[in-house]
Amino acid sequence: MDGASAYVEIEVDATALNFKDVAKAMGLLDDESLGGTASGRSLGLECSGKVTALGKEVTNLQKGDEVYGFAKHVLGTHAIADVRLIDRLPASLKHEEATTLITVAMTAHYALNYLARITTGERVLIHAAAGGVGLAAIQLAQNAGAEVIATAGNTEKRGILRALGVAHVLDSRSVAFADEIMELTDGRGVDVVLNSLSGEMQTMSLGVLASFGRFVEIGKRDIQQNKKLGLRPFQNNLSFFAADLDRLCIEKPEIAEAVCSEVMEMIRNKTLFPLPHRVFPASRIVDAFRYMTKAKHIGKIVVSMKGADALAPKPEHPLKLTSDATYLVTGGLSGFGLATAQWFAERGARHLVLIGRSGASTEEARTAVAALTDNGVEVVIATVDVTDENAVRTMFEDVGKSMPPLRGIVHCAMMLDDSVVSNLNAERMQRVLAPKVVGAWNLHTITREMDLDFFVMYSSFASLIGNPGQGNYAAANTFLDELCQYRRALGLPALTVNWGAIADVGVVARSGDLQGHFKRLGIIPLPPKKGLAILGQLIRRDLVQSAVSPPADVGRWIQFFPAGRAPRFTLIAEAAPSSGDGLGGREGDNIRNRILNADDEQRYEVLEDHLRQALAAVLGASPDKLDAEQPLIEMGIDSLMTIEIATLIQTDLGIEVPPIKFMEGISLAGLSMYIIDELLEAQLATGEVTV
Repeated sequence: MDGASAYVEIEVDATALNFKDVAKAMGLLDDESLGGTASGRSLGLECSGKVTALGKEVTNLQKGDEVYGFAKHVLGTHAIADVRLIDRLPASLKHEEATTLITVAMTAHYALNYLARITTGERVLIHAAAGGVGLAAIQLAQNAGAEVIATAGNTEKRGILRALGVAHVLDSRSVAFADEIMELTDGRGVDVVLNSLSGEMQTMSLGVLASFGRFVEIGKRDIQQNKKLGLRPFQNNLSFFAADLDRLCIEKPEIAEAVCSEVMEMIRNKTLFPLPHRVFPASRIVDAFRYMTKAKHIGKIVVSMKGADALAPKPEHPLKLTSDATYLVTGGLSGFGLATAQWFAERGARHLVLIGRSGASTEEARTAVAALTDNGVEVVIATVDVTDENAVRTMFEDVGKSMPPLRGIVHCAMMLDDSVVSNLNAERMQRVLAPKVVGAWNLHTITREMDLDFFVMYSSFASLIGNPGQGNYAAANTFLDELCQYRRALGLPALTVNWGAIADVGVVARSGDLQGHFKRLGIIPLPPKKGLAILGQLIRRDLVQSAVSPPADVGRWIQFFPAGRAPRFTLIAEAAPSSGDGLGGREGDNIRNRILNADDEQRYEVLEDHLRQALAAVLGASPDKLDAEQPLIEMGIDSLMTIEIATLIQTDLGIEVPPIKFMEGISLAGLSMYIIDELLEAQLATGEVTV
């Protein structure tokens, strides 16, 4: 095929940025580096979208087909693409996901399999492995049976790589990686280096190659600046390759076509998976380029050209529901589920099915249902256990006979039974898992063939951060997150919302001073109306999974929740002001010195009084009414209070009290004895001198 007849026009839905686009935009690459053509200077290398025009010789596509692939000049509403370098969009991929793969996977495939020719059992060093090419290269190397050694520039990125199964992850910003690699390999080195580092890092990387090793350079800086590279290492039969996909497509189109075709086959058969990405609308293209220059992102940066929002920001419109459809809410007769049902009615729904094991058994539920009915909404109350598949199936059959077609589902059913993991048994796990896990699976299997507009599952922040004392609840919500991904892979609608604390309804409303505990822990509950307005936007945007929480006192949250110190929260933690409050924010290190300097009889008295004041503040009780011999758990201490007290003790006294201590029935007096024993042991171990 030749000329325009071999091309198609694509209405661009999404494209992705590459570091080379930044270098082009900043004028850092000369004509020679760009292949000496106008095509070489185009911004963007891949896109996804809809076919709007066909060349005469194109027979494998039709107008309206959704496609993705390699193209030029894609930062616009339309692009022209060689038909040999594009493919139909797999049903399992969204447009934004597809653009994360093609260029980086082609680069990695060409570098590792065409140039380096990696084989099973070889060791591959992948630099900057949390970037797009690096993440694609990891997948390809692992598929080939090679052992991966990866580098990345910060703690968060290295944590992501370890989570992907990379056993050896090193710091790309320190030359120490070279010695570490030689130690890991018993002095042999690696067989292949995929390099994007420059200067001394490049030289050190060449030095870790084993005999007959292959070095593939995908960076541009040292080549553009004509940096020198010594030849002595090459006496070990080394090979050096420079890989530039842009020029490959211009000068060797037949090879580019083969590489592209093989990558697309791997995407189709799911041996290559979409990469993590952040999406910017086209109206924020400058922000996207600036974000890329910081080199802090993981995976890819995607630019969305979708709709009018791509060209100019417009206000979000509220979600509109149709009056001739039915919407179902499990757990819809109490708390946030009931608030969701009421919000559906406000958005135009006129037929609701509300599921609850006990039906409308509370005054709150009866009043709300009456108000909905008075406003012309048909409400069917289904007294059904969502974990009973037969009962749920029968309910759906009855609804199908008497109501308009079902178009939307929100699964809100839940159960809490907080405790440390050591106290959980099969029964307590099942009690919490069943409503979310079994209930969601029943809804999925029964409605799989139905034409739904949305299938929403209420998940929780607990599945993202692992709240202490909520292992069973975190597991239940993690299942919902994964079921969402599974449904999307099947081409079915799905959205999970990882809600933070919701104010005024549900558990927060029923639990007395829970909002006070949240505040002390740096958590600010989200007003239900604001949360539901966000839900509407998530549904309208057809998102897959989103965490929703209002601004928090991040400094305090990180202080109280160990999860806040995880690698994925590094940037948030660095920007957060430090919260140095101790027990009540009063005494800090002074209390530790007072205890250690007191005689044996006074130590317990000083510490017990200190803990009594703190415990009273947490419980909202009078200090003089607390029985020092009563187990704390019998005073009403729950998992959140445990976190609060344990963290304050850690802050003031430097002693870590395991959460299980509280659940084992320790008393105020027993806690005081435990802490003093730990303090004295630490003092002896460190030779601490008090003043």
